[in-house]
This record gives sequence, C-alpha cells and structure tokens, in this order.
Amino acid sequence: MVHVRVGLQEMVGGVVAGTDRPADQDAATYWRDHRPPDRGDDDVDAILWTRRTSSAYRRPRHALEHLRMAADTVRAAVAAAAPGRVAFQGHVLDTGDFLTTWAVELAVHHLDLGGDPRFGSPTAGSLRLGRATVEALAGAPLPAEWSDEVCLLAGSGRTPPRTSRRGPPDPGRGRCSGEVAARPAESGRRVGRAPQERREVDGVAGHRRDRRADGLRRLVEVREVRRR
Repeated sequence: MVHVRVGLQEMVGGVVAGTDRPADQDAATYWRDHRPPDRGDDDVDAILWTRRTSSAYRRPRHALEHLRMAADTVRAAVAAAAPGRVAFQGHVLDTGDFLTTWAVELAVHHLDLGGDPRFGSPTAGSLRLGRATVEALAGAPLPAEWSDEVCLLAGSGRTPPRTSRRGPPDPGRGRCSGEVAARPAESGRRVGRAPQERREVDGVAGHRRDRRADGLRRLVEVREVRRR
C-alpha cells in the first residue's frame, strides 16, 4: 500500500507538470527506460525506504487511510487535467500516454493482491491497456487464447510464460513471486541492522531490474515457438 500511495502522489506531480516540449516517450516505450533519474542503477535505498515507512504504521488501516487520501487527490487532479504533454521522470509524454502508464501499473499491483475476492479485479479497460502495452514492447500480438490478465502478468514478470504449445501461463502461479519470495522475514527488523538488510535487499533490487525485461524476452520466445 505504501508503494502504491507514493506512486499516486508522484502521479499527481506529473499531472500538473505541463510542458510545451515534444514527447520523447509513449505509453509503451516509457517502460523501456523506467527509472527515475535520481535513483541511478541502485534501487536498494528506495526499497529500504518503503519498508521502513511501512513499518512506521501501527495498523494496516492507517496506511490504507493515506492511500485513500492519495487516490482522492489523483481523481481530482486527473479530472482537472487538460490534454497536452507532461514532464515526468526526465521524460515528456502526451497526457493520454502518461495516464495509460499509470492505469497499467495500478492494474499490475491490483493483480498482485492475488485475486482476493474482497478487492475484485482490475477494470477490463486497464487490462486491455496492459495487454496493448505488453504487445507493443514484445513487437507482436500475443496468442489470442491468452486473456488480457494473463498477458499482463506474463509481461510484467509475475508469471513465466510457457514456450510450448501446451497453453497460456497459469495466472495464479508466481504472482508476487519476484518480490515476495525473495524478501526475508520482516519481523524483528531494526534500523541498526541496515548493513545486513541492505545485503538482503540487493537480491530484490537486482531481480526487480531484470524481471520486466525477462518477461518480455520469454514472450518473444513464445511467439517464435508458435511460428514454428
């Protein structure tokens, strides 16, 4: 929840950052260079910050309250946004492309909840945008029998796509695995253990950098196998 809340707050900053400069990224190419300019090649500090911020909440409902506040702010900002271009993370995108990237990211994190019926499913529109994004990055349509959800999970690296003709990936397999399975237990962690924590998180950071590219590479393999 903290990761998504911070993202929504960042999104508000992008919505109001109008610019006359020409767009240099679209809703798909943005993901090829998805790295805030102030982070360089090291995601560890950001991961540690998110963990420690999360641990500062005494109850999950308090984090949820902040998430709701951020979501309400995003709704108001998007409703007031005018067509044009925005500056975001060192790039310029058309407003529609910018909003599409966030629809896709939020759909992915919605799917990270693991299909809990209490939270429902991402909207059909956001899943269609996710599929279109993955197909644009893969450079070809994905198998028609794959649902939009399956395409988005595979393209984001949550579910490894199969490279045979046996069928699509299992939507439930590997969901959150890249992040959660690699994380050590959170209980008993203290700031004084930062050096050890940083070593542990290094594996998560490296995996996070490679996961999306690996998912797209496997999708290309699927396409080539089906051609043969």
